[in-house]
Amino acid sequence: TQKFFGGGGRDYHIHGKHSQVITSRSAFDVVFLQTVSAQPGREYSFKGSIVNFYRGTNPPPVHDKIFKTIGIDPAGGRDYTSSTVIWGERDGRDNEWRYPSIRAKAKGDAITLFIRLENTEYDVGRTDLNIIHLDDFKLE
Repeated sequence: TQKFFGGGGRDYHIHGKHSQVITSRSAFDVVFLQTVSAQPGREYSFKGSIVNFYRGTNPPPVHDKIFKTIGIDPAGGRDYTSSTVIWGERDGRDNEWRYPSIRAKAKGDAITLFIRLENTEYDVGRTDLNIIHLDDFKLE
């Protein structure tokens, strides 16, 4: 965002010095995933902090344009469309920090964590960007 806006972008974060930022002027549906070792039968909690800004940080909030969802596949599968994935709430709130959390019990020696981001607007124009910040996601 800093490069796009000529150095004027902000780094929104709660923990540490930076967050992971995703920006786009066009629609997208992206899924980040990571498979990690697990202890069969143990319950795990996956959580973090996330905020999005539809058309940048200055306009008033516009809800239900950008959606965030986190999930766990307790069987360790890597297909986010699988029926084994346990998904949290699909959150469409704009311009406010959200704190998704989900729990699942491992079914084997691995689990897969998912973060799904959906931007439903086709194109917001050259002077605006849809912005999402991911911060402090962890598995406990």
